[in-house]
Amino acid sequence: MEKEILFGESAEKYSEECAEIFDENNKGYIVNRSGIFDNEKFKLLVLAENGKAVAYQLIYFGGDFVKQETYEEAYNSGFVYEDDAVYIWDMCTKKGYENHGFQQEMILFLIEHFMDRKF
Repeated sequence: MEKEILFGESAEKYSEECAEIFDENNKGYIVNRSGIFDNEKFKLLVLAENGKAVAYQLIYFGGDFVKQETYEEAYNSGFVYEDDAVYIWDMCTKKGYENHGFQQEMILFLIEHFMDRKF
């Protein structure tokens, strides 16, 4: 099996596949995914196997993430969010591919490539 991890622009070609993974995993929970796969707001991290997306993470850089996600109570109570931190907004694995360590591999990729930032 050929496996690769792609980030940012190189991962964008998998946006629709990742949206389908999101839909399958969130059936009955989240019905509106508009803006989630917006490549300006979030950066996509994808683990592809044999040319197909099997897991993804949506990555956001910056402390304003908290305001955008309406965690105002925490924000207003003085909790400090790092402006240069890496936030993982969502992570999802395609059904049937769970428990293969894909999410762990992607987190290790992030740590390796952004070791100068907090998570």
